[in-house]
Amino acid sequence: MRIFTIFIRKFSKFTRHFNKHEDMLVKQERREKFYKENYIDKVNYKLLEDFPMWLGGFELGYLSHLFRGKKWQEIIKMNYKDLEKLGVLSFRNRATLIRNFLIVRRHLAEEKIEFSNKGNIEKKSFENEKKLNYLQFYEKNYVNVNFKLLEDFPAWLNGIKLAHLAKLFEGKEWYEIIEMTKDDLKDLGVTSSNARNKLIANFWHIKRKLYSSTAATSDKKSSENKDMMQKPG
Repeated sequence: MRIFTIFIRKFSKFTRHFNKHEDMLVKQERREKFYKENYIDKVNYKLLEDFPMWLGGFELGYLSHLFRGKKWQEIIKMNYKDLEKLGVLSFRNRATLIRNFLIVRRHLAEEKIEFSNKGNIEKKSFENEKKLNYLQFYEKNYVNVNFKLLEDFPAWLNGIKLAHLAKLFEGKEWYEIIEMTKDDLKDLGVTSSNARNKLIANFWHIKRKLYSSTAATSDKKSSENKDMMQKPG
């Protein structure tokens, strides 16, 4: 009887833990769906007008005070150095912001929309098709990581305008390269801090995609195992 009671307690604890994990997955799925609908598939300009809320969509709402008094039309033109001067000290946060700024700018270019300083939307003919094509290419292969392109690392470098560094990485596999730190890159011969920053930002994004993909696969297997356990013998 005592053994049975212990078993019931442990099973209840496991069930609570599993249910909590499932709730977290549901919340994560909702966040990902919201992000896809309002940031990736199309830009929710109404949300963008409320910049603190827009930041909250990718969990950076706590940085909103740094952008107080600035229009989003100005903010999305910022680069890494601008953000650092503003007070965004975390490199990961700067990388996340820049990535989302690029997506907004790509949508603006696609829709051939120019936002004036007053925030009024004006239609105009988009002259720089080359820039539009690059933004589309970047989103397709770098925001949505193209692992096939990564296999050809010199071509991958070329896509972010760092082809001149290809020789430094000869003989190395991409999965080794993305584990490099700024110091590693500097020792390798990447002398430009801007180039190192760009590489590290992309490495971090690739690893994030890899880990999220691995976690999703693991959760799927866990769910399948649970279903099998619940099936009658």
